[in-house]
Amino acid sequence: MSPKGTPRIGAPRSLHEIEQDRIEADIERREQELDDAALSQPLDLTPEERAAAEQEKARLLEELKSSRPARPGPERSAPESLSSHPIVDISEVAPEREVEIVEPSRLDALEQAESELLALAQEEAESLDAELRAFEERSALEMARLREAGDAKRAEIRRRQEEQRALIAKERAAARPAELAQKAQTATREAELNRTRAAGPLEAQRAEFAQSWEPLMKTAKETVAAISKIDRKEGVAIRELAALAAFIDTPSTWPLELRQKMGKDCIMPSRELVKLFENYRLEPGQRQDSPRDVIAQAERMLATWRPGTPVANLRQLVSYINADTVRFITAECQTILDRFEVIEAQGKAYVATGEVPPEVTINENTEKIRREGKESLIYRGMKDPRQTQAAGMGEPLPN
Repeated sequence: MSPKGTPRIGAPRSLHEIEQDRIEADIERREQELDDAALSQPLDLTPEERAAAEQEKARLLEELKSSRPARPGPERSAPESLSSHPIVDISEVAPEREVEIVEPSRLDALEQAESELLALAQEEAESLDAELRAFEERSALEMARLREAGDAKRAEIRRRQEEQRALIAKERAAARPAELAQKAQTATREAELNRTRAAGPLEAQRAEFAQSWEPLMKTAKETVAAISKIDRKEGVAIRELAALAAFIDTPSTWPLELRQKMGKDCIMPSRELVKLFENYRLEPGQRQDSPRDVIAQAERMLATWRPGTPVANLRQLVSYINADTVRFITAECQTILDRFEVIEAQGKAYVATGEVPPEVTINENTEKIRREGKESLIYRGMKDPRQTQAAGMGEPLPN
């Protein structure tokens, strides 16, 4: 209903109307339930109350009959289909009812406020969309400007590079005759020296060849002396560790994981060091290709060398005897000592408390990472080998 009380045909119903209809329907439903409950209950009346109720019923029926209007007779002029039914005047039966005027309620105010909020939200969303489009346009313009500036800078850099390359090419072309002449003179001088060396006495050629081997021989001899010194100082202890059984000789009061760790981190590396020490202690002739034997072979070759003697393999063997082995043995001895101290401390803590240290447990993931790192280090060493000889120390030209 509208505020004036007239129905709004075709217009959407307000929240107030919907709520009012729901309340009326709820009241009717509850009244009907109460009436049904009252009718379903039996009446417990006395004979006097029943007689009074019958008299009241008869009185009401008499009043109803006396107040009912007389039925009009059939119209003679009307057709039979119309005159057979009585015509009742509605105005006489139903009294006139005034239309109730409903004033606006709080629900209408809430509905209006909701509409205003929706309109405000729509307006705010449109404003934000407009700002976003403007920002995107500004960003696109800025990106285009930066891109153009970057392209211009790159073009300028390329232009300068081309100019510099052209200048370098021009200067190289101008200096090429002098460089070619210098290279030709150097090659001619080396050729004369070769002819002089070839025509000279054998002793002079042998002395010059031995001089080219002197750095390699000096490094190899110093390496053997340094490893022998380490063997004298630390070899006894390393051999004692290497002589232990990897599991049986470890302390039985330690947990299984700690005993295995001792064998893996201390005893097994000691055995590898003992092999190195023994190899460097071998005298010439005891085993071929041992460090001392290689040095002895090189000395015999230098003493009897003649032009055309193949020496490449022997030179490579001598280059393997270098300071890298000394550094490896020193670092390995220190690593074994550090590991032994840590494991020993863990063993004492276990004996005192009975708790296995967390780091003792072997983790498969950690072992996998360690193994992959070791393999990667070995691969890099194989791919990029260390330079074992000085540059320019090539083999002498054959006669």
